[in-house]
Amino acid sequence: MTERETETDTETESKTESETKPETEPETEPEPEPEPETEPLLVMAEGLVYESNGDGTCTVKGLGTCQDSRIILPERSPDGDLVTAISNAVFYEHKTIREVHLPSGVISVPSFYNSPSLKRVKLSPSVRELDARCFNSCKSLEEVDFNGAAVTVIPANAFGSSGLIAITLPDSVTELPDFAFLGCKNLTSVICGTNLTKVGDRAFDGCKQLVEFRTASSEYSLDTLTVIGASAFRGTALAKVAFSGDLSVIGESAFQYLRTKSAIDLSHTKLTYLPALAFENASLSGMILPEGMTTIGYRAFGGCTSLASLTLPDSLTRIDGEAFSGCENLGTVRLGVGLKQIGERAFEGVSAPIVWCENPTIQTIGGSSFAGYLGTSLVFPDSVTAVGGGALADCPNLKTLQIPFVGGQRGDTGDSTDCFGYLFRGGVDVWDQGDVIPRSLKTVILHADGIYARNFMDAPIESIVLGMSVRSISSSGFEGVTTLRNVYFEGDADAWGRVTNHSSEVKAATLWLYSEDIPTDTEGHYWHYDENGDITRWPAL
Repeated sequence: MTERETETDTETESKTESETKPETEPETEPEPEPEPETEPLLVMAEGLVYESNGDGTCTVKGLGTCQDSRIILPERSPDGDLVTAISNAVFYEHKTIREVHLPSGVISVPSFYNSPSLKRVKLSPSVRELDARCFNSCKSLEEVDFNGAAVTVIPANAFGSSGLIAITLPDSVTELPDFAFLGCKNLTSVICGTNLTKVGDRAFDGCKQLVEFRTASSEYSLDTLTVIGASAFRGTALAKVAFSGDLSVIGESAFQYLRTKSAIDLSHTKLTYLPALAFENASLSGMILPEGMTTIGYRAFGGCTSLASLTLPDSLTRIDGEAFSGCENLGTVRLGVGLKQIGERAFEGVSAPIVWCENPTIQTIGGSSFAGYLGTSLVFPDSVTAVGGGALADCPNLKTLQIPFVGGQRGDTGDSTDCFGYLFRGGVDVWDQGDVIPRSLKTVILHADGIYARNFMDAPIESIVLGMSVRSISSSGFEGVTTLRNVYFEGDADAWGRVTNHSSEVKAATLWLYSEDIPTDTEGHYWHYDENGDITRWPAL
C-alpha cells in the first residue's frame, strides 16, 4: 500500500467517525422551582348573613357574599348585635375555607365536618363546647388553637380522620370520649392537662404516628390516666410510657399493635385484670404486672415477639388461652403460688423455661394449655389433680417432663385417659399413644403412687425418675418400651425394696439410687440433683 493510499484511508475513517458521532445536545436550562403558595390574607369577614335573636345578640346563618378563605368573624353584626352563635350550616362541608377565627361571644364551636381545605381554627376564650364531629374528616387540618377556651367535654368523633399533626388540649378537659381522634394518621403529639384521667374506646385507634401523649410538665406518656378504653391506643407508636398509680382499667385491645421498644411497668397500678388482646402484637421488650392482678385475658400478649422479660405476680389466678402465644423471645417465666388455671395454648410457641414457685397450688392444667410450647423441659407441679387432653400437643423440642400422675386425673380410673399419650393428644387410645409422644422426649420424672397397666405403653423414653411415693409397677406398665435404659429412684435401696415391681422393662434397666452425698457403696449406681435441678450421676467408686 502506498503512502497516498494510507493517507486517503485515514481521511475516510476520520470523516466517517465525524459523520456518525452524535451531536452533543445543547444544555437545557434547569426548570425554575415553583413559587411557594402564598396564603391569602387573613381578613375581617364581610357580607355575612346574620339573624337577630331579639335580645341584642345574633347568630351567623351563612357566609353570604363573603368569598375570603381566611376570615376573622366579627364580634358584632352591622346592626350592633353581639355574635353569640354560628349555625352549623355555615362551615359544614365547606370546600374553600382555610382558616377561621371565632369571635369572643361564641360559646359553641360549629361543625366544620368534612371541610377539605380547612387548615387552622382559632377559638375564643368564651368557648365552652364543641359540636359533635366538629372537625371530623377535615383532611387538611393542621391546628386548632383553643386560645384559653375552658372546654370541658370533647365530643365523640370530634377530630376523627382529620389531618391534625399536634394538639394541645385545655386543662379543663377531664376525659376524651370514644373515637375522639380515631384514624388521625398524621397525629404525632397530644399535650393534655393534668386533670385528664380517662380516654374512651378507640380514642386514638389508628393514630400510627402518635409518639407522645403527655402533660406539658412531663416527659412521659399516659401518666395521668386512670381509665383507658378498649382499643384506645391501638396501633400507636407511644414512647416513654409510664402509668399512673391510680390506673384501674385497661380496655380490650387497648395497646394492640403498640409500636414501642421500651419495657412497661404496671407494678404500681391498681389493675386487677388485663383483658383480651390488651398488648397483642405489641413490640414492647418487657412487662411487669402488679401484685393484685388476678387474670390475664385471651391473647393479652399474643404475638409479642420482642417481649423478652416478664414478671408475673403471685396474685395471678388465671392465664387465659393463647395469652403468651408466639412470644418466641421470652425469657424465663415464673408462675406464682396463686395460679389455678391455664387456658388453651397459653404458651404456644414459647421456648423459655417455665419455672414454678416453691409451693404452687394449681390443681388443673387445661386441655392444650402448653400446646405448641417450644421449650426443652416442663414441670407439672405435684399439686395438679387434673390435666386436659393434649395439654402438651405439638411440643417438638420437649426432652424432660415432670408430672404428678399419668393420664387425665390423679388415681387409677381404669379408663382410656390413663395413658401417658393423653397429654399429647386428647382422646388417644392406649394402643396408639406411641405415635403421639414426641421423639425428643427422653426423660420423665413421675411423682405418682404407682405405674398401672399400659401407662407408658410404647413410649419412646430412655429414662424415668420415680418418686418415693411409688408403691407398685404393673407388668404391662412399660409394655412395648424398647428404649428404657435408666430408672432413677428418689430413695435408697431399702425404699426400693418396698416397691412391688412386675415390669420386666424396669428390671432390665440400670437402677440408680438417690444419694445427696458422695456414696461409699462400690456396687450400686447413684445419682443426685445438681444446683440447677438436673439429674447428675455420681462417678462409680
